[in-house]
Amino acid sequence: MQLKEPAIGYVLLAAVAGALGYIVRQQNAKEAIVWTEVLVRGASAGFVGLLVYWLCAYMKLDSNITGITVGVFGWIGATATMEVLRKIVFNRIGEK
Repeated sequence: MQLKEPAIGYVLLAAVAGALGYIVRQQNAKEAIVWTEVLVRGASAGFVGLLVYWLCAYMKLDSNITGITVGVFGWIGATATMEVLRKIVFNRIGEK
């Protein structure tokens, strides 16, 4: 099933969530915010947001659940999201 909304909205959601997640974690740790890191984290979260969007479309999830899923994975960041996606993909193709 194809989701009705274009992927760009989900990518932007994930990118903003990734950047905000980094900023909040830095503030909670009382560490300096490095703005180049904000950009890198946002861009990488946007990339994994696209992958999560495609996974949600494959799983035939509706747009509300897709948005929540993309936003949460964007917030936790690209590294953690890629680990989850790696497990899902490897399980799907029969790898360990």
